[in-house]
Amino acid sequence: MPGEAFKSAKSSSDPSSKTTLASIFQAPVDIMTAGTLDSVRDLALEENRWLLVNIQRESEFQSHVLNRDFWNDETAKNLIACNFIFWQQQDISFEGEKFISRYKVTTFPLVCIVDPRTGAVKWRKEGSKATPASLGESLQDFIDRSPTPINESDLFASRSTASVAQPVDQVDSVFMFGKSPAVTEAIEVVEAVDVDLPLSSSSTSAPSAKSSSSPRRGFSVKEVLDSSATAVGTSEGAVGKPFALKIKLPSGKQIILQRSQHEPLLSLLQSIAQEMSPEQRFEVSFGMPVRNLSEQNGGDTTQTLQSSGISQSMLLHVRPVE
Repeated sequence: MPGEAFKSAKSSSDPSSKTTLASIFQAPVDIMTAGTLDSVRDLALEENRWLLVNIQRESEFQSHVLNRDFWNDETAKNLIACNFIFWQQQDISFEGEKFISRYKVTTFPLVCIVDPRTGAVKWRKEGSKATPASLGESLQDFIDRSPTPINESDLFASRSTASVAQPVDQVDSVFMFGKSPAVTEAIEVVEAVDVDLPLSSSSTSAPSAKSSSSPRRGFSVKEVLDSSATAVGTSEGAVGKPFALKIKLPSGKQIILQRSQHEPLLSLLQSIAQEMSPEQRFEVSFGMPVRNLSEQNGGDTTQTLQSSGISQSMLLHVRPVE
């Protein structure tokens, strides 16, 4: 039985056995986000991602099973890194106890998805129901239905058609608490968006009439594919720390790209351009408030991904522009 094997290994006097056990059941520190509940909520809101919470209890073997069989699985890691801010706590930690008290948690382990705008629990599994097999399918289904807390149409549609976050008293969960200033600010940003106006400080005035001297928005697929560049400040072949990015294309197709922090922005743009028609122009937006890559440092494609503000697990939205 798995439980008996765990007890046997734990009671072994062989130091190597204890080391092996610790490595098998270790927490997935490479995808975990440290901080308080409020700080990780703010981060999830800023990056427009769901907050995935796991509250563990040392005495519950199922908690260790999740570490071994799910959180440390490479497929699960990619899914989580590209779609969630992941926050794991022990039930006896200060932040763990605070979460348990706020959300009335009684069964462990708990895995739930929290809406960073309202604090509402949108989905949860706990105890024996929180199995590695069920979690992978459930999390993927959730992301397929609701990729982000504030969806793309909210960010780029007009005021008359934009679907802004539901009022707190209409959210479909009884588990919620007050909105932080960051939440209020984000909702105000969504409400202020106009059609075809990129959300940035440079677009507060009405766009000027098109003319031959006006710079065109976004990136040209043909020009991107025909270009070559080495990132400024790095030697050719420099790699840097690898990370995963999730790209949502105009067609609705989503792809995951493995990139490194020292790569030139052009390398990422070329991967995106290969998914589009040669005659198209496109913009890449990310973050909350939304930033447009063509407006970062004047659209310089030789800057590194790191200096462009692109980091681990970000979700990038690609949209066509004229």
